Amino acid sequence: MDISDEGQPLDPVWHEINNNVCGGLAGAPSASWVAERFIGAGWSSRSASWESYEVETGWCRIEVDPTDGTRS
Repeated sequence: MDISDEGQPLDPVWHEINNNVCGGLAGAPSASWVAERFIGAGWSSRSASWESYEVETGWCRIEVDPTDGTRS
């Protein structure tokens, strides 16, 4: 699993703000691969489930979930 505690935690000011953005990363081989890229950029990462991750820095938290490619 790709986990790192090195990055900044989410600033508490962002906890109460309801902003949601959804998107996809075409061509990414796995959620683990995506999490590794965020870790490489200095973000922290933790396991969210067997195949999902939460990556975060001081201003953003992202849930990285695998997809089977059938979503429209």
